[in-house]
Amino acid sequence: MDFAAHASYLRLVDLAQRAHRAGRCTHEIDADDIALARLYAHAFRGHVIGAFHATRLALDGIEDPGRSPAREIRSYVSATLADLADLAMDPIQPDARALVSTFHRYDQGVRRVIEGLEQLNELTWNGRLDRIARRFRQVIEEIA
Repeated sequence: MDFAAHASYLRLVDLAQRAHRAGRCTHEIDADDIALARLYAHAFRGHVIGAFHATRLALDGIEDPGRSPAREIRSYVSATLADLADLAMDPIQPDARALVSTFHRYDQGVRRVIEGLEQLNELTWNGRLDRIARRFRQVIEEIA
């Protein structure tokens, strides 16, 4: 479920996770971390139409899997993609919230989508779905 990411991205993921485990404590987060989190958030935001919306439309265009677990996963992935696109409506804050909230939500969302697409592909192997999943992962890896 992991995807290739730059060491800086992975460091921000770790910082966000530690902050959440510590009750959203931000004492380890400095101005450089905030600036980098804001850059990544803007990069994700730039892919609302190209990755999140397009992937959701492509997924919706695949024949209904018909089996209940696959249908539930597809619905979950589609809803998560819509949530990621909707994040573009929220401001990217100029403080630690850029990392602990916005960046973290983008990261968790794309991980859920990648995992869901992998599960869906295992249940209903479909060449088109495989291409959609690979393309989504490629876009996310370009960002990260």
